[in-house]
Amino acid sequence: MISFHAITEFVQHHQMAGYLMVFLGVLIEGELTLIITGVLAHIGAFTFGEAYMVSLAGGMTKTLFGYRIGRFLRRKYPKSRFFRFVVRKVLSILPKFREKPFWSIFISKFIFGVNNLVLIFSGFAKVRRGVYYRAELISNAALCFLAIGLGYIFSIAALNISHDIRKFMLLFLVFLVGFFIVQRIIHFIIEVAETKKDILENDVWEQ
Repeated sequence: MISFHAITEFVQHHQMAGYLMVFLGVLIEGELTLIITGVLAHIGAFTFGEAYMVSLAGGMTKTLFGYRIGRFLRRKYPKSRFFRFVVRKVLSILPKFREKPFWSIFISKFIFGVNNLVLIFSGFAKVRRGVYYRAELISNAALCFLAIGLGYIFSIAALNISHDIRKFMLLFLVFLVGFFIVQRIIHFIIEVAETKKDILENDVWEQ
């Protein structure tokens, strides 16, 4: 049976490949990769500092690509069906995006499944690069620290319960289900709050 020691040794012997997988995982996905990275950091496969820096590099690379994709779509396919979907989705959750781009970009990092669309929308909407990159750097730095830390803390708690890898994986699955449920709740709360704020501000202007 696979043990934690075997996993740690395997990752340590292929550490460059491991960090490359972290980089690509954050670039393509995000939160799940960061949590797993935190678990691996706790069991000694990675160092926390190196894992954090590699994750941040992956996040900022996604930031760069997302903006460029948005600019490309604006030039080549300004009326594409895909971008109409992006606009509807982003503005339905963050209706004040045009008025408050920094806040909207920052908060989108913590709404599962939204930030990737926000990156593309930012490029298409020609958000000022200074505002865009500042919001992304701060939010990426915060998300990487929090998600890796969450995985690290989960690993401490789970290993205090059992060192059996099957039980650990079961606990991890339960943890992930809970994590994504919380993410959906946060998504819903932010969407409702932003929509109510927009309605209230419109009512004030109409009076």
